[in-house]
Amino acid sequence: MASGYVKLTNSGTEADRLVEVIAAMAERAEFHRSTVEDGIAQMRPVETGVVIEPGQTVDFEAEKLHIMFISPKATLKDGEKFPATLVFEKAGRVDVEFAVQRKPAEASESHSGHGG
Repeated sequence: MASGYVKLTNSGTEADRLVEVIAAMAERAEFHRSTVEDGIAQMRPVETGVVIEPGQTVDFEAEKLHIMFISPKATLKDGEKFPATLVFEKAGRVDVEFAVQRKPAEASESHSGHGG
């Protein structure tokens, strides 16, 4: 698995929602949020997408959100880039490029609870 982080700014006058990420390099992509409940760190899928209010920026990393790229089709190497498409309810499809940055093992979050 691989995690992706973005900063999204809505320069429009209406709220918009990021509803899907499409990336050919993985079997599928999901939105996840990290939380701490009763002292236990957990990651849960965000089923409803991510809302960006007008004039606001959503920083995935700062807000404990990430895009989980599940079952990458190849080993990702530090420094590589791969294309993806962000799909919004109102803005439609936006092509982006993710840069691979490996985290040291001790700094990585555990994704053991994600399955598959």
